[in-house]
Amino acid sequence: EKGAFRQALNAMRDIVESFPDSEVAAEVEKDMNGIFSNLYLDGQAEAMDPVPALALFYENIDLIPSGDGGDIMITRLTDRLISFDLLDQAAELLKHQADNRLQGVPRARAATDLAVVYLMDRRPAEALAAIRSSRVTRLPADLNRKRRILEAKALTELDRHEHALELLTLERGPDIQIQQAEIYWRLEDWSKAGETFEAALGERWRDEAPLNEAERTFALRSAVAYALAGEQAALNRLYAKFSAKMADTTEAGAFDLVSKGVDAGGVRFREIAKEIASLDTLDAFLSGYKERFYGAPPEDAQAAG
Repeated sequence: EKGAFRQALNAMRDIVESFPDSEVAAEVEKDMNGIFSNLYLDGQAEAMDPVPALALFYENIDLIPSGDGGDIMITRLTDRLISFDLLDQAAELLKHQADNRLQGVPRARAATDLAVVYLMDRRPAEALAAIRSSRVTRLPADLNRKRRILEAKALTELDRHEHALELLTLERGPDIQIQQAEIYWRLEDWSKAGETFEAALGERWRDEAPLNEAERTFALRSAVAYALAGEQAALNRLYAKFSAKMADTTEAGAFDLVSKGVDAGGVRFREIAKEIASLDTLDAFLSGYKERFYGAPPEDAQAAG
C-alpha cells in the first residue's frame, strides 16, 4: 500500500519459499503475480524512475507471464527506457526477449526493434547481427521491408556500401532513394548522388506546399553533387524546378550560389559542401523510427525518415 514494491515482493517471496506447500503461500504467489502485472502491464511502474523500475523487473523476472501479456510488459518497459535515452538497458531487455522468449515472426519483430536501438546507440555491427540472427521465412511484407532497410543502413554505417546498395535495389520509394543517394554521396559518385536526391524529391516542385527542411537539404545536396560532377545542364534543370521553392528560405543563398555554376574549388562552395557533409544523416534516417518512443516527430523529421 505504501508503494514499497521491492520490499513487499521480497517479503512475499520469503513466505513462498519458506512454506511452499501451504495454502497461504499459494495465495501470496498469486498476489505477487498481481502486483507485478499492475506494475508492468497496467502502467503502475510508469510512476517510478526508469532505472529502479528496470532493476525491480529483473529481480522478479520469473513473474513475467507467458504469452502476449509478458511480451506487452517488456515492450512497454523497453519503450519507456528508450524515451529516457537508456539505450543500453533497452537493448539488453530486447535481446532477452529475442534470445529467450520468442520464436518466428514475434522474434523477428523484437530483433528488428533491437536493431533500431543499436543504430540509435551508434552500434551498427550489433544492429547488423540482430537482423541477420533473426531471419525467418514468410515474414509480413512491411516487416521484411523494414528489416532490409535497417540492414542496408547498418552496412552503410560500416562502409559496406556496395552490399547496402544491392539490398536497396529490392525496394522502392522516396525513402529508399534518399538512402541510396546518401551511399552514392559517401562513394563520391556525384552524378548518381545528384540524380537520386533529385528523384527522391519527385514532383514536390509542382506542389503548393513549401519544402520542409529535409527536402530543402536534399535539393541542396543534389545541387552540390551535380556541381562536383561538373553537370551544368543538370544544375540548370534542378534550379528551374526548385528555385521558387528555395526562395526566402535559409538555404536560398547557398542554392543560388551552387546552382548558378559556382567554381567547385571556390572557398564558399567548399564551405557549403563541408556543412552538408557534416549533417547527421543517421539521426535523420532514424527520426521516423523514433516516433514510437518519443512521440510524433516534427514534420521535417518525418520527411527525412
